[in-house]
Amino acid sequence: MFAGTSLPPLPQGLYWNIHYNPTGISLQVEAGTLPINFAKIKAYHKNTGVEVDWTTENEMNITMFEIEKSINGVQFSSAGRIKSNGTPATYRWFDANPSKGNNYYRIKAISGDGTVTYSMVQFIRFENDRAIILFPNPIKRGGVLHLNLQNMAPGTIEIINTAGQLVYSNSSKQTGIVSIPISSSLPAGEYVIRLIGGNSLETQKIQVH
Repeated sequence: MFAGTSLPPLPQGLYWNIHYNPTGISLQVEAGTLPINFAKIKAYHKNTGVEVDWTTENEMNITMFEIEKSINGVQFSSAGRIKSNGTPATYRWFDANPSKGNNYYRIKAISGDGTVTYSMVQFIRFENDRAIILFPNPIKRGGVLHLNLQNMAPGTIEIINTAGQLVYSNSSKQTGIVSIPISSSLPAGEYVIRLIGGNSLETQKIQVH
C-alpha cells in the first residue's frame, strides 16, 4: 500500500496510471486524458461502522463508482456501488459491517467505455467485540433501525425505555441483519435494545430523536 506518490510530470496527452493485478501492481504511461482525478479519499469511524468519502476534480464519461474492500490490502472485492453525478463532486458510502481488525478500501471509477481508474487505498482498523451492531444510532422517529446480529440468533428482541417499560418486542430466531421500524409516536430519548437467547443476554443503548 502506498501512502502517496511522487511522479514526474509527463508531456501533454500522457498520464500515469496504476493497474492493480491479482498478484501485484504495475505503473504505466498511457496516452489520452485521464478520465478522472481523485482529489482526496478518506475512511474513518462513524457510529458503528466505517464511512468512506472521496472527492473528484474531473469526471469525464464516468458512469459508476465501485467501492472495493479487502482485509489484507491485496485481494479486493466489490462492497457497493454509487452512480456518478457526471461532474466533480464529493461522494459518501457507509460500511455498516466492517471486518474486525484490518479494513482496506479503494474506489474504482468506471467509464462508459469500460475504462477503470483506481483511487489510493485507505486503511482503517476496526475493533468490535460486541455480539450485535446497530445502525443508524442515533435514529429518527419513523425511521428503521438495523441490527447486524452476525452469528447470534436471539429468541427475543426487545426495546425498553428509561422507565423500564417494554415498547417493542419481537420473538423470532433470526440471524444476519434484522430491521426494526421505530414508531413516529415514540418519545425522543434513550432506549435499551435487549436480545435474549438461550442463556445469553446482550444489551445496547440507542438514542431516538
